[in-house]
Amino acid sequence: MTGSYTSDSNFGGHIDLGRRFGENQQFGMRFNGSYRDGEVAVNKQDKTAKQVALGLDWHDERTRISVDLYQSQDRMYGMTRGITLAPGVSLPKTPDPDVSFNPPWAFYDTNDTGAMLQGEYDLTARLMAYASVGISRTEFDSNMGTLNVVNEEGDFTTNFSGVSDEMERQSAEVGLKGKLKTGSVGHQFAINATSYSEDYDLSGFRNLLPEAWESNIYNPVWGAEPMLPSPIPEITHTETRLSSFGAADTLAFADNSVLLTVGVRHQKVINESFLSATGARLGTRYDESATTPAAAVLFKANDYLSFYANYIEGLSQGSTAPNTAENAGEVFEPYKTKQKEIGLKLDMGSFAHTLSAYDIKRPSGYTDPVTNIFSFGGEQRNKGVEWGFFGSPVRDIRLMGGIVFSEAEVTKSSDTNLEGKQATGVPKWQAKLGVEWDIPKSSGLTLTGNASSASKQYINADNSLSVPERTVFDIGSRYVTKVSGRPLIVRAAVTNVTNKSYWAKPHFTSLAIGAPRTFQLSATVDF
Repeated sequence: MTGSYTSDSNFGGHIDLGRRFGENQQFGMRFNGSYRDGEVAVNKQDKTAKQVALGLDWHDERTRISVDLYQSQDRMYGMTRGITLAPGVSLPKTPDPDVSFNPPWAFYDTNDTGAMLQGEYDLTARLMAYASVGISRTEFDSNMGTLNVVNEEGDFTTNFSGVSDEMERQSAEVGLKGKLKTGSVGHQFAINATSYSEDYDLSGFRNLLPEAWESNIYNPVWGAEPMLPSPIPEITHTETRLSSFGAADTLAFADNSVLLTVGVRHQKVINESFLSATGARLGTRYDESATTPAAAVLFKANDYLSFYANYIEGLSQGSTAPNTAENAGEVFEPYKTKQKEIGLKLDMGSFAHTLSAYDIKRPSGYTDPVTNIFSFGGEQRNKGVEWGFFGSPVRDIRLMGGIVFSEAEVTKSSDTNLEGKQATGVPKWQAKLGVEWDIPKSSGLTLTGNASSASKQYINADNSLSVPERTVFDIGSRYVTKVSGRPLIVRAAVTNVTNKSYWAKPHFTSLAIGAPRTFQLSATVDF
């Protein structure tokens, strides 16, 4: 059982209960339940989160079956949604990090329910068959505003929009996994078929107020809550069907010092969207398929050093224009991604390093700040180098972190002036460092620290505006002991310990403000 506190007044509890039953312990059950409620560190922001999950399983010598059921709700009032800058407006000074960019009655509410059934059967000692099926339903409701800042002094206008989404998903997979040998070459192979279907109903409204509100980001003043439309207008109905059939084999040579993986997958994407009011098709019905390869090689130079390289392609469903855009609900055609990577891993037992270089090509989406139209179909190429490390270089100290250099270049765009520009929201440099120190002669006490840093990020497509670099620090501690013979773990942490105020780039809007300093405390006891 765990009890927790998050500043300013968000309290919660979590129970994790599991047992095995039967003469041979063949039956298993695990229940998880959690609940959190109260104000968080941002002013007038209240968050409620609850979840229940039940896992059941049974096994014998050759068969394994499991069932998982879950239900969750995540609800927040007064969320800090992003802002946009009016054309020609420079980056304003950051406000205090605990300022909310939405009134206390603005909200989002997400409800998820799902079930999964999985089974495995050992046909032989070296061949296993498996199958799984899952269903889920998601309901999302919201009413919130996006601020449009009109000058460097932080004055803004805003109106309120919301959605009432419903998504039903079904997925299934069947396959075989096995091992065999052909001469001196070992094989680990897999064959599978998958299917996924999603029915998505988008309802929503824009510009709830007859006239936009005006205020200032440094001291926003909000009016009374307006009445939501009833019923909420239906906008689009979208059906997505994905299927694939794939096969892969990992070949082992030279006593497993060289591993070669080759695979192929045939994917199909069917996607069509309809206007809910008339039933007319919105855009084009997409029925695309592709056969995509994958290949990887791993060379173990010795017990400590390995080199690898891989290449993979994939077909994914296209993006959907967000409800905040003028073309809300428009679904774009499927796209193919390509990824290449080379790297090495140095594993010295208690401490390891990884170094890799990658090249990823994928389509890019963008909401024009002037027309508010979301477009998708340009190309973004991400090239970079990443160094990571983890483990214990010396006794009682553990490290985990890394540095990433990334060139995210727009290589294709409907506006040729944007080609060659850095993609929005992607810093060229990112670094993270996490440290844990077990205090000597103080059994059970561990001090922790984290630092994360990012270089500047462009917030508009022509790279004329950017948010500055930032570094954020977290500190914490963990104490492990026993009370009345029961294991007890007490954790305390402070995130953004300096209460640094900084701009960041969210997904759909131009700017977001980083989370303020937050205190967290929890205690976990085992029974």
